[in-house]
Amino acid sequence: VVFWGTDKGEIKRADDVKFTQNFARSMSLADALDPKNILCYEMNGTGLPADNGFPLRLIAPGWYGIANVKWLKRIEVRDQRFVNQFMGRDYVTLREE
Repeated sequence: VVFWGTDKGEIKRADDVKFTQNFARSMSLADALDPKNILCYEMNGTGLPADNGFPLRLIAPGWYGIANVKWLKRIEVRDQRFVNQFMGRDYVTLREE
């Protein structure tokens, strides 16, 4: 399951080609369906502030903060592992299965 945010980062390839890519974080279907996960739209009884991820933020207890995707715009279920620049190199989490 891939959680896509609206924020983007600049990617520079080895051949000096630059492009932007939306931030996305993925987890297995079993992890995504964990009932402890929250799709947060408010905080302390008021709307979620922009700095905290308005309009929607994934909160995944037990995961590193980078998995708590801010500014969530899309949730996509895939049948193959998702790897992009952020998942494949910059923010890799290795977990014992």
